[in-house]
Amino acid sequence: MKNYVSRAYIALIITSLFFVSCQKDFETIENATINEVKVEKGRLVFPSKTAFQNYFNEMKEKNEENIADILDTKFYSKDFYSLRPIVNDRTEQNQVDRHLTKIKTNNIALQMRTNVTDEDILDDIDDLEDIFGEEVFTSFLNQEAELQIGNEVYKYTDTGLFVINVDEINELNNYLDDKSISKDLLTPTDEATRLAYIDSNPCGYAVDIYGDIDYFIPCDYYDDDDSDNNDSDNNDSDNNDSDNNDNNDPDPTPLEELGVIANTLEECDGDNTAWLANIFGTVKVCKDKYESRRRVKTKFWDVDAWLFYSQGIKVKHQKRDWRGIWRKEETDQIALGINSISWKFDVIPPSNSNLAIFPSTRIYIDGQVYESYMSYNNFIQNEEAPLPYLPFTESQPLDLVIEVLVIDDVYISERKIRELFYENIYDKAKDLLQLVKNKELKRLGVVTSTPSMTWVSYYDFTESCVNCKKVSNVFDLGGVTPVITYDFGTGTGGQWSINPNPFSWEFDFQHPEIIGANTYGMAKRNEQWHGSRLVF
Repeated sequence: MKNYVSRAYIALIITSLFFVSCQKDFETIENATINEVKVEKGRLVFPSKTAFQNYFNEMKEKNEENIADILDTKFYSKDFYSLRPIVNDRTEQNQVDRHLTKIKTNNIALQMRTNVTDEDILDDIDDLEDIFGEEVFTSFLNQEAELQIGNEVYKYTDTGLFVINVDEINELNNYLDDKSISKDLLTPTDEATRLAYIDSNPCGYAVDIYGDIDYFIPCDYYDDDDSDNNDSDNNDSDNNDSDNNDNNDPDPTPLEELGVIANTLEECDGDNTAWLANIFGTVKVCKDKYESRRRVKTKFWDVDAWLFYSQGIKVKHQKRDWRGIWRKEETDQIALGINSISWKFDVIPPSNSNLAIFPSTRIYIDGQVYESYMSYNNFIQNEEAPLPYLPFTESQPLDLVIEVLVIDDVYISERKIRELFYENIYDKAKDLLQLVKNKELKRLGVVTSTPSMTWVSYYDFTESCVNCKKVSNVFDLGGVTPVITYDFGTGTGGQWSINPNPFSWEFDFQHPEIIGANTYGMAKRNEQWHGSRLVF
């Protein structure tokens, strides 16, 4: 499935979003404070998109206890019901009962089901988080999956996002009924109806569809037929070694002890999630349940919900409490590792003749560059070489950037690119950083140029905590811009150049093709590790 990860990344470069003329601008009043957020007709109402983004960014930085208190005192007390409520010990009994009663009263389809328990309903509510990958955003939506910005109501459905003026909301409801589109995320639209509707409309930008109704859905939201993700071109190499199995994949993690433990975890592709996941991008979820009511939840999300763009990976240790809500629980240790996450771009060097002027590997460390022509031992130091700029550099400062030139077109999958890095480059880069900076290699970017395409890969081995509830690696939320220029072989970001004939690409990070990831999330409790290897 194609992802839109770097739309979020580019928010780190610029916070403006420019649209072509056919795209709708839902921006309303600009100069409002977050204190003006209120509840009207059961919806949260923000005076402007800026106010929404400010409040959202502020709330997502708070811990779950504080969020629950704010929701309870500021909104729940004013007859607001979250699509997925966030509660704490103080608010749990009242708010869980209150939300369940509202659902049972209003959901006709639920009323027709027999033998449905409260925990069944709470399981369905828990799954709603995985539509957007973001708990706080889900809590801002009411049980009809709506919120309001200025005079515009944003309604999220399993068929896409619909936007209309608040005074014409009945027009939207009549339209959804006429198209047989469910107005409730807990009640699915008929699959054939849903797919036919989505396929009949443009994707990737907002369009007028009927009267004053606007519609948006990301492109390729449902494209599961991505052969690259399946690594089918690697099957032969896997079968050549009878001792090679999932737990012996060449994915050594720089935090060696945690990496060894992670390789004993069960592998999960993240696809066994709720039926309504992946509507607004991609959400991959792995759940390792133990001790009846505890679990470790590892989640990757890459979501374009129009109001926000987000990409990240998170691992949470949770306990199902007495009321049936899965809540974060402190545990002995939590670890999150990114063995690789890679994007493929159909950009290639200008010509094969230019390939010869570059060394096979170039390693950039802040202020220095090391080249390798014939082996990975022949490093040449250059002074004042700026670190090449990649979209995730600002939010995730890198220890180094590696450029790899491959003259053979054999590295055509994410797995092959990962193997190339670990088998030929990682050890030397780690030793080099230790030698010149006396520093452990924790976070890096790799740009690999081949005769037919270019790969951008991200590795992060830093995330671990003790006596905590979660670890996350969230790249950014906010506005985006579609293109970044990358100069291969120059030390992008300054005037200094190590090569007089570099070649330059424009990477379209608005619609990148994420090929795959190899990650793990795990938690330790009572000397036992639980979790999953999320690989796709």
